[in-house]
Amino acid sequence: MQPVRMTILMAGRRYAVDTAKLLASGELSSGQGEPVRTTFLFRTEDGLYFIQHRAEAVGGDPHDERIWMEPVAAIDAAPLFAELKHKQMTFEEAFSD
Repeated sequence: MQPVRMTILMAGRRYAVDTAKLLASGELSSGQGEPVRTTFLFRTEDGLYFIQHRAEAVGGDPHDERIWMEPVAAIDAAPLFAELKHKQMTFEEAFSD
């Protein structure tokens, strides 16, 4: 599963999949009976972190897929990076500022 091209504006800051670097991705379980959720961790050019979630459709209807994004603090992004299976770079590259 790939990230979806999206941009959000939150608290006066712009988070865009197109211009951010993908750091890591992987499937996370929301809980028993919940749809599988793929999470993508990104860093903007300004050094801000955000995540995009894609939850697969329930019942096989592709129109039921949920996609959302949210900013995340660097202190929370680091453990998430460690948890995600597919790394696009090393920890040092992802969090060197």
